[in-house]
Amino acid sequence: MKKLILAILLLPTFLHAQNRTVDSLLTLLNSNLGKADLVSLNCQLSRQYQFSDIKKAKNYAQAAVDLASKFRLTNKEAEALTLLGHAHLVLGEFDQALACHFKSLKLAEQAHDTTVIVASYNALGGMYHKVKDSKSAFLYIRKAGNLARRVNDTLGLSKVYNNLGNLYEEEKKYNQAFSYFAKAASMQRLLGRNRNLAISLHNMGHVHIYLPHPEKGLPYLFESLEINQTIQNNMLRSGTLGSISQVYALLGDQKKAMQFAHQSYEWAVKTESSKKINEAAKLLQKLYAGQKDYAKAYHYLEIVNQQENKLDLEHQKLKAAEITAEHERALHELQQKRFAAEQENQALKIRKQNESLVLSAVVVCLLTVLLLVVYRSRQGFKLTSLQLTAANNRMQVQNKEIEKQRTELYSQSQTLQKQNHLLENHNGFKNRIFTIISHDLKTPFNSLKGVLALLKTKEMSRNDLEMLFNLLGKEMEQSLEMLQSLLVWSKAQLAGSHIVLKPVNIQQLATENLQLVESRAEEKGITLRNEISESTEILTDQERLNFTIRNLVQNAIKFTSAGGQISIRTEEQEDRMCILVSDTGKGIKPENLNRLFKEDRFTTVGTRNEKGTGLGLMLCKELLESINASITVESQIGAGSTFRVFLPKSNLAALQWRSMPELNLN
Repeated sequence: MKKLILAILLLPTFLHAQNRTVDSLLTLLNSNLGKADLVSLNCQLSRQYQFSDIKKAKNYAQAAVDLASKFRLTNKEAEALTLLGHAHLVLGEFDQALACHFKSLKLAEQAHDTTVIVASYNALGGMYHKVKDSKSAFLYIRKAGNLARRVNDTLGLSKVYNNLGNLYEEEKKYNQAFSYFAKAASMQRLLGRNRNLAISLHNMGHVHIYLPHPEKGLPYLFESLEINQTIQNNMLRSGTLGSISQVYALLGDQKKAMQFAHQSYEWAVKTESSKKINEAAKLLQKLYAGQKDYAKAYHYLEIVNQQENKLDLEHQKLKAAEITAEHERALHELQQKRFAAEQENQALKIRKQNESLVLSAVVVCLLTVLLLVVYRSRQGFKLTSLQLTAANNRMQVQNKEIEKQRTELYSQSQTLQKQNHLLENHNGFKNRIFTIISHDLKTPFNSLKGVLALLKTKEMSRNDLEMLFNLLGKEMEQSLEMLQSLLVWSKAQLAGSHIVLKPVNIQQLATENLQLVESRAEEKGITLRNEISESTEILTDQERLNFTIRNLVQNAIKFTSAGGQISIRTEEQEDRMCILVSDTGKGIKPENLNRLFKEDRFTTVGTRNEKGTGLGLMLCKELLESINASITVESQIGAGSTFRVFLPKSNLAALQWRSMPELNLN
C-alpha cells in the first residue's frame, strides 16, 4: 500500500485522474502528503462529492481554502474558492457564492492563473444570471470568452457558450440559446468532459419546452439523464427529470409527466438543496392544480413558500448588490491610490524642476559675476539680471499653480468623503426596509397568489375553500401586525420625524392598551391588572412609549396560558422611572434571552400556536433608545417573564407640566 501511495505522489497530476474513487482519495487524506498535494486532494474530494452530497463538497472546499490560506498557496486558494462558490450556488446561498468568486478572481489575478481567472469570470457571469442582473452577467461572460480564446482554454470557452445560452434563453431568444448550447456540447464531446456535456445536453433539451416541437428535446434530456446516472450526478438528475416531466405535460401525457415530476422531487430532497426542492415542488404544484387536486397543490405550494423563505432571493439580491458595490469600491480605492501615487510622482518631478530652476538661477548668477569680472560691462549685468528675474517669476507662478491644484484636490476629497458617508447611511436604511418587506410580507402574498391561481382553474368545494381561507387568515393577521410595527418604526426613521416630549399619564396609557387587548385576553381566560396610581406621570414621547407598552402586553398574552395573569406597575427610582410588564406565562429559554432585541430577529409560537413577526422587541428597543430610555427582561421557564422599561426623569418634571407647551426635539 505504501508503494502505491508513493507512486501516486510522484505523478504531477495524480489528483485529476477521473478513475480515482472517493474511498481511495479518503485513504490518501490520511497519508503524509505535501502542503500543495493536501490542498489539491481536498479540492478533488469536493469535486467528487458535488455529484452526490453537496454539503460534504462544501466542507472539503472550505478545508482546502483554509489550508491554502494557511500555507500561503495563492493559486490553490483561488481554485478552492471557485469550488466553495459552486457549493454555495447549489445550496441557493447566492450572496456567499458571489463573495467567494470575487475573492477567487482577485487571488487568481495575483497568481496570474488564467485557467482560474476564466473559471471565476464564468462563475460570476452565472451568478449574476441567477440574481437577474443580465448586464453584469454579459460583462463577465464576455471577459471569460475573450481570455479563453486568447489562452486557448477550450473547456473554459465551452462553459462561456453554455452561459451565453442561458442568458439568451432568459431573454426568450430560444433559437440563439439552442445554438450556443449545441456549440458547448460539441466541444465537450471532443474533450471527453461528460459532466459538462450532461449540463449542455440538459440545456439543449430544456430549451425545446419553449420551441414549436418540444418532443425534439427528449433525446437530449434522456442522454443527459443517462450520463448523470453513470457519473452519479444527483444534482443535475433532479433538474433533468423535471424538464422531461414538463415536455410530457406539453405533449398531453399527464401520467408520465406526474411520474417524472415525482422522481425529480425525490432526487431534489436527497440533495438537500433548497433551490432544487423549490423547483421540483413548483412543478408538482402546477401539475396537481391542472388535475384539480387542490389539497395536494396547496401542500406543494406551502413547500415552495418554505424553500423560498430559506433562499430569500430578494434579500440575497440586496446582499449581492452590496458585495458588488464593495468590489467596485475596492477597485475605486485602488484607482485612487494609483492616482495619489501619480500625483506624488508629479510633485517629485515638480520639485526636481524647481531644484533645476534654482540651480539654473545659481548658474546664471555665477555667469553674471563672471561677466562682471571679465567684461566690466554694466549693460551686460543689467541684461543678465533681467533674465534671472524672469526665471524667478516663472518659478513662483508654477509654485502657485501647484498649491492651487493641491487645495482643489483636498477640497474634492473632503466632499467625496461626506457624500459617501451620507450614501452609506441612506443605503443602510433602505436595505433594512427592503429586507424586512421582502422577507416577511412575501410569504402570505405568495400564498394568496397561489390560492387565486387555484380558484381560476375551477370552482372549489366549500370544504376546500374553508381550509384554504383559514390558513390564509392566520397568515394575513400576522402580516398586518408586522406591517403596523413596520410603519411605526419607518416613521421614526424617516427624515423629518420628530420626538415630541410632553407629560404622559402612565396609568391612563396602560388602561387604554389593556382595553385594546381585553377581548383577546378573555378568549384565553387571562386576568389583566393595572396597578399604576392615577397620579403617575412622566415627560416623554407618548407615541413611542405607547407602541412599546402595547407590544409587551400583546406578547404577554401570546405566551400566557388560560388562568394566567398579566400586570402593569411602576417603580420610582432616583433618576428614572421603571414600568414593569409581568406575566405568569411559559417563560423564555435562557439561550433565547440574549437573542431578544437584536436585528437577527427570531420568533416562537405562543401557548395556542400563535405566530409572531420577530420585529416587535427589536423596534421597542430602537424606539426607546431614541428617547434616552432602555428595556431589560427577566424570565424563568414555567414561571413567567417581567419586562422593565426605564424612562429618564427630566429636570423639567419639577415644573407644572399641565401649563407647559409641548417640546419638539429634532
